[in-house]
Amino acid sequence: MKRENQEILFITGKGGVGKTALAASLAKSKAQNGKKVLLVELGERSFHQYLFPQSGSYAPKRISGVFNFKTPSDLTGELWSCRWDYISCLKEYFSHILKMEKMVHLFFSSQIMETLLSVAPALNELALLGKITSGLRGVGPDMPYDCIVVDAFATGHFKALLLSPLGMIQAVHFGPMAEQCQNMITVLKQSLQVQYYIVSLPEELALNEAQELKTFLWENFKQKGTLIVNKVLPISPDSAEPLERELRNLSGNAFVDFTNFVKQQHRHWNNAKALLKSWKGPSICIPYYLTHNGIELIDQISSTLTSNPKDFTS
Repeated sequence: MKRENQEILFITGKGGVGKTALAASLAKSKAQNGKKVLLVELGERSFHQYLFPQSGSYAPKRISGVFNFKTPSDLTGELWSCRWDYISCLKEYFSHILKMEKMVHLFFSSQIMETLLSVAPALNELALLGKITSGLRGVGPDMPYDCIVVDAFATGHFKALLLSPLGMIQAVHFGPMAEQCQNMITVLKQSLQVQYYIVSLPEELALNEAQELKTFLWENFKQKGTLIVNKVLPISPDSAEPLERELRNLSGNAFVDFTNFVKQQHRHWNNAKALLKSWKGPSICIPYYLTHNGIELIDQISSTLTSNPKDFTS
């Protein structure tokens, strides 16, 4: 069944910038607006399972008892979670087409499949991208969700994911495979349905990588990525020293070195300001939330996303 109004949100960025927390927060904010949301994790290993126990399986599972809708005005959306890997996506697709699960199982457990994947590595990324875009293309099993939030790979691997249909078209010019790949590219260019969020820290290296990805998205898909600058410390160095003294008094320990931490963060921030001013596109600022509780962090970030986040272009 084709889901023409389905949204797909890709969340990517340099490794270690907090994209998993941002993906979960975006998914929650969409669910709070009454959407049926699927939060998708890509790869062989699940990190979402550390946030909520229902996560980590290929089959989507509804998240309950974790994300609390705190006010009466919050709509009753749904949040589902899953983890997709290459092989599982390929198996599901072939099973859907052939309607013969035993034959598919034998094929995937044979040397033929291992050889095919080794000589055509782009097939791995193509299987994932095909699954992600299947609802908008009306291909494969039904995807009954209003919004799919993809906790995607880090920048380099994410580029390979998006380029996989382009590479396959260059190898296979005609036929059903080329047609499906062209349809994937068409979907990736649909700015009303497909959006790209590039997460960065307020640091030069991460912001430069974000800028390169922004250029890549425009050159290949005519899409403008939204920059999310994560962990911007809202405390100035002048206010850090009295706060550190208070922390020392409360903890009774002398190991607290909060002032130097704040000064270091502000050095990074000052060096990054020029890059932020040259972004020339939508951008969001997320404060540095001082909490080790994952669910609490997601609640705080999602609240920021649904309020009035700072836009560096204004």
